[in-house]
Amino acid sequence: MPLTLLLGPANCGKVAQLIDRFAEQIDAGAAPTLVVPTRPDVELAERDLLVRRSAVLGGMIGTFEDLFERVLERSGEPSAALATLPRRLVGPRRGRTVVSRRSPRARLGVSGW
Repeated sequence: MPLTLLLGPANCGKVAQLIDRFAEQIDAGAAPTLVVPTRPDVELAERDLLVRRSAVLGGMIGTFEDLFERVLERSGEPSAALATLPRRLVGPRRGRTVVSRRSPRARLGVSGW
């Protein structure tokens, strides 16, 4: 399964291109996954896709958390296991990375991502 990152400045058509590629993959019989940052982005991408098509069967549009839950499901792990994974928070003013104290990385004194 290839991973494609689409990079570019704001408002250059990245989302439209991703939706086009997603639809092409569905037409080809694949089950593509489109990962977007937030839940509102999921809803926006789904609405954009449905503007282009009246119905869509197959594929998944979700957040990284949705993707991780799916991976855990398919590997037979409970999705509750996500709660124990380390979380990365970016401080709003300094852009510093903070690791949750509950995470194994923090307990081990591991820094950097």
